[in-house]
Amino acid sequence: MLTTRKRNALFLASISIAAAALFVAFGRSTSTASSATLEAIPADAFLVATIDIAALRDSPLAAPLAPLVASLGATEIETRCGFEPIARGRELSVAIPEGQDGEFGILARGKISRDEMSKCANAVIAARGGSPTETKSGDF
Repeated sequence: MLTTRKRNALFLASISIAAAALFVAFGRSTSTASSATLEAIPADAFLVATIDIAALRDSPLAAPLAPLVASLGATEIETRCGFEPIARGRELSVAIPEGQDGEFGILARGKISRDEMSKCANAVIAARGGSPTETKSGDF
């Protein structure tokens, strides 16, 4: 049985591998949004993964990754949230703070309000038996 910490580590490893594959296949994005996204993440973050969702949607990898995204719960998320967050997003960053046990932060940029994203994340976490909490670290 996977613990929350192992599940989070596997999730972040998958994101990191996908991001590395995109970086190698298509080169570094010239978007300035990446630097703004990274500036919002606390400097003491242990691990950070950033994905240019807009570029991924437009890439040849989008079609092969669609079944994987669906198997990871995209349909459940759309049902719980009332919209598909990935379809509205431009960029997604996931950060694990130093010394935390199973906790992580998500920063999304796109056509999603903070309240929509917060309600969506809370609904999905609660539906899976978790107790969502929000913690502020600087501007993040």
